[in-house]
Amino acid sequence: SFTAFSQTPLTTIEIINKELEYDFGNMIINIIISSDSALYRKVRNKQEDAHEKTSTIHIDGNTIYTAWYEADKTFVTLLSNFDKGKVSGYQCRSNGKINPLKGFIRLKQTALTGSAAAQEPTKIIDMHIHSYDVKHFNNHAKDYYGNKGSDNIETHFTETYEALRKFNIVKAVVSGTVTSVDDWKAKDTDDRIIRGIMINYPTEDGMDSTRFENLIKTGKIEIFGEVGAYYSGTTLSDDIWQPYLRICEKYDIPVAVHTGGGDPGGTYSWSPKARLTLGDPYLIENVLVKYPRLRIYIMHSGEDWHEHALRLMAYYPQLYSDLGAMLWVEPLTQRYVRDFLMNAKQAGYLDRVMFGSDQMTWPYAIKKSIDYLNSLDFLSKEDKQNIFYNNAARFLKLKK
Repeated sequence: SFTAFSQTPLTTIEIINKELEYDFGNMIINIIISSDSALYRKVRNKQEDAHEKTSTIHIDGNTIYTAWYEADKTFVTLLSNFDKGKVSGYQCRSNGKINPLKGFIRLKQTALTGSAAAQEPTKIIDMHIHSYDVKHFNNHAKDYYGNKGSDNIETHFTETYEALRKFNIVKAVVSGTVTSVDDWKAKDTDDRIIRGIMINYPTEDGMDSTRFENLIKTGKIEIFGEVGAYYSGTTLSDDIWQPYLRICEKYDIPVAVHTGGGDPGGTYSWSPKARLTLGDPYLIENVLVKYPRLRIYIMHSGEDWHEHALRLMAYYPQLYSDLGAMLWVEPLTQRYVRDFLMNAKQAGYLDRVMFGSDQMTWPYAIKKSIDYLNSLDFLSKEDKQNIFYNNAARFLKLKK
């Protein structure tokens, strides 16, 4: 059965790995857009798929432009509006003949690998959640797709916690100010929250090594992170971070360090010292050498530096990573995470990759992250369960 988009409008992120029927009147083709760089054109009356490399431009949250060459050298361009369920474009044959295309898009209810709901794991651990106090909460921010986040810190907690319950996220590492994490923990009736701390510079918000150690002793910090050294123009290997790392190794406190880039334009506003080169995971190698017993995971799996993240994981067997933000935040990061996971699976290091949403001010990102990971057909059910829960449970030394 197919559903018209005019009745069920979707965004460009929601159509990933869903089977679409493009009806041009005299011709119907079935398409599955599996990523920014590939689509599957279903061959009618056959079992196999026709795999086509594509070039995709996301014009807005509901519209994409897609182009590809077919096997017979025919060049196809399509402008798809998933909100209105309409498509237009051109079919340019190798003999120079150009056929205009205009039609409608219908959504088949069954996705490429089955419904996400049917694949949802029994338990999930989210290694990358954020809390905020009033001072640090931005209720005007919009994500890549133009979606506004929660209205205030109260609704932000409520919406996030509801998502934790809905998707059976039994544990969530929450980083924010000490005060904001305290507030969340006070309302954590299900004991889901693991206390983290968001810190970009060692002396931020009056922090020093003495206070830090006391917060650990009193259970106020259970994970040191997210450490956003990138945003302050520093790296975790710099001398200023070493007192904190020595304390973490002493008390067996896991460290979560930001890798990859940041929000577009951040260098021109709130993080003037941030530079993309500071997000390279290789910059924490000295930490791995100096503190071999330290439990540490690289957030975002290096993002654009994901090959460096994987190489570090290969060389240092104590190193883990999370997938925060890459699963949902924009098409570019989804390409990064797909490549990273494919390479990690091939190389045999998926057992140290952990799920993380990095919902920031957009709690809906938790569901988006789960759905996208579930949509990756090259991952087995066991792979997904390990990423969603088992790997993190081992890293966190959770009792069964």
